[in-house]
Amino acid sequence: NTLILDLPGCGESDKPDPDDVPASTYTVPDLARRTLEALRAQLGERADKPRIHFVGHSLGGAVVMRMYIDERLRTEFADVLDRVDRSVFIAPLDVAVEKTHPVLIELARISGVRIWSARQLGVLQDRVAAGVLESTSDPSRALREECDWKVQTLRSVKCRRAMQAMLQRAVPYKDGRPDWDAIDPVVAGYPKFTPPTLIIWGVHDEVLPVSMGYKLASQLPNARLVTLSKGRHSVTVEEPSLIAHLISAWFRGEEPGREVPTAIPLGQ
Repeated sequence: NTLILDLPGCGESDKPDPDDVPASTYTVPDLARRTLEALRAQLGERADKPRIHFVGHSLGGAVVMRMYIDERLRTEFADVLDRVDRSVFIAPLDVAVEKTHPVLIELARISGVRIWSARQLGVLQDRVAAGVLESTSDPSRALREECDWKVQTLRSVKCRRAMQAMLQRAVPYKDGRPDWDAIDPVVAGYPKFTPPTLIIWGVHDEVLPVSMGYKLASQLPNARLVTLSKGRHSVTVEEPSLIAHLISAWFRGEEPGREVPTAIPLGQ
């Protein structure tokens, strides 16, 4: 069976106003906890105790990694995580990102007034459609549904504010710069993510660069990397059949891709 989870603020899940909830809401550890709670609730109803495979894209990859990096989560949800066999990450977010893509910065800051103005001028749909087209190496693969979903997200105050909270809280920043004191302990925990993991990355990804894939593949202890020529950030849209094949092969125990030499910690 396949479970597709809507994170808080996404899809059909609740979208509490970021100002009305604790500051930890919409952070990666909070999203990881809520995902584990949902999995536990689902698994608790199953008598056959099924094994688990994770598939995470972008922020979703960071959420899954945090389940193991955060010792409190790892201990509290050991009954869930001990069932995990393998994982697949598609362009997963590395918390040690040095620069944020300008479009993500714009989305994180855009105001309701600007959205209203764009709607009144009739340019919101066109602007979003242009962004969707630019996000694929083959414009014929761009989906109208993706454009419509993004427009709906921007038009809905609840959806937009939830999205902005997740973008603003995905990576620790302090005074406009990465907060390395908060980031470094998370990166130091990457070796705790032990499930065999396939990392898939498009070499033309402009949101999260493919260099991040090589870095993560060297820091996660049981990872392999597959790079896709000309693929961008949403390779699941650009090459759905190929991605499905890679995921199925990995979960069958095959080993596509390549090993990346293990990173050597400083001082050793």
